[in-house]
Amino acid sequence: MRSGLLLLMVAAMIVAGCRTVSYQTADSAAVEPAVFSSTETALVEALAFFLYGRLVEDEDNQGSTNALPYFRAAAERTPGSHTVYSRIAVGGMRRGDLADSIAAMESSYAANPDDPIRQIDLGALYQLAFQMEKAATLFHKALGHQPTNTTLYLALGDMYFARAQDEKALEVLAKGYTHADAPESLTDYLHQQVRRFISKGELKRAIHGLELLAQWSEDDRAELEYMVGELHIARNAISDALAAFYRTIEHPRAPAAAYLRLGAILIEKEDAEEAIRIMHTGNELFPNLVSFPFALGGLYAEEGQYEEALLAYENAVRIAKQEDLYEKPDLASENMGKNLLIAMAAAQERLKRFDDAAQTLQTVLEKHPDSHLAMNFLAYMWAELDKNLDEAYALSQRSLEMEPENGAYLDTLGWIYYRKGEYEKALTYLELAREQLGSDPEIILHFGDVYAAKGDKERAKQYWKESVLGDATPDNRAWAQLESIGIDPQDWLESQAQTKSKPEDIQTSASSKEKSSNDQPINDTTRDDQRKDDTEDREGSSSETNKDVGE
Repeated sequence: MRSGLLLLMVAAMIVAGCRTVSYQTADSAAVEPAVFSSTETALVEALAFFLYGRLVEDEDNQGSTNALPYFRAAAERTPGSHTVYSRIAVGGMRRGDLADSIAAMESSYAANPDDPIRQIDLGALYQLAFQMEKAATLFHKALGHQPTNTTLYLALGDMYFARAQDEKALEVLAKGYTHADAPESLTDYLHQQVRRFISKGELKRAIHGLELLAQWSEDDRAELEYMVGELHIARNAISDALAAFYRTIEHPRAPAAAYLRLGAILIEKEDAEEAIRIMHTGNELFPNLVSFPFALGGLYAEEGQYEEALLAYENAVRIAKQEDLYEKPDLASENMGKNLLIAMAAAQERLKRFDDAAQTLQTVLEKHPDSHLAMNFLAYMWAELDKNLDEAYALSQRSLEMEPENGAYLDTLGWIYYRKGEYEKALTYLELAREQLGSDPEIILHFGDVYAAKGDKERAKQYWKESVLGDATPDNRAWAQLESIGIDPQDWLESQAQTKSKPEDIQTSASSKEKSSNDQPINDTTRDDQRKDDTEDREGSSSETNKDVGE
């Protein structure tokens, strides 16, 4: 404090009287007095006022309003001093007078508009006052002098993002990543912005940020592109998601999930051939993951290539056993293991390897005794084979105790009663099944078979025709039933198309029920596929689980 006072006293003395001091020697004329110029005097006075203002700040605090008059007096004497104007600006901010702070910095800037420090300081004040255009102009000028200044790039990016001018923000950040002295700060900042956009549901903005980050980092590119694909799915922009996942798998570090997601999208687009190719690639790259052979099995099954499907399922089961998938307490793993075995049983049944299918389903029931899906599958298969009807009946009853309104399970019990020759009970349960599933082609086929067994050929014929109309494929057994009574199904279907007529009415207690949106063809041999619609939310599924393993 004393040294400061001494300086102040010296400065005051210089200003007050030193200009008039003169002296003479014995042998000379009087010497002209030592005089300071007006500029020098103003500088000394400014220094005196500035020093006194600093002393006041030392006594009070920085930005003290008591110091402000002295800083203003100093500024009047040295209007180009940025240091002095900075003190005035700080004082204005301390007392909440942002306009006064800006005025001080504007005066400083006017004195030397090419000084980057003045550009930055004034720009910062404009930013605080939400005068973003002015702030951006000054920051860009400052970058011309300081192209490595990371803070300037961050400030500009923040301003542009705040005004939803994302293209400008990303352009500035991209330039900064190339020139800034701390590009990692720009990376961290952009990650924060992406997280903020996602939290606010602004997914498109987040995607643009991730795409720039992917350009910056070769090591993280695959992960970032995968995130872009996921966000496109969330936006329901499937084509964009497809492109993002294709970009992801071009990278050697692509995650397995990218292949699974890509396969799932291709399945939705009904491009089974490409989906199979992608799943094979994923299987080669990640040979210890169950998901890829599981998905391949489902794809091959959808294409009717059951030998290939079974091979894929067997490979998946082998991996599952190695990974102790069936023994893990995790519910997702447990359900995958169960659904995998059910899917394999479906392929075995399609290949008429019924004993293998039964053994696989019994394995499921040993591990998962409450799997009503497996119960119904096995019960229906035995009913189709007309064997083990008592065991089939017991399984069907148990499945219905767990799912009493499941139309597929009701149809199974009706079919077991048909096999047992109890036709009225069969019709009762078929009616209940139709109430749940509508005019399902397979249920209608079963009605025809029951009425044929009862000797009502005419009614049986009408049911078989209705079934063929709902599922016009030779796989529908109603096709063969019509042929057995001398009716060519193809000719009949063509005649129906030409006349645009409806099938004859079938007078039964439930004949007036309208067809529902559930009227989809069901193959009469694979009961896990047939019954999954009502159960997949609770049990998982076989073929559909294969489609969705990437989800």
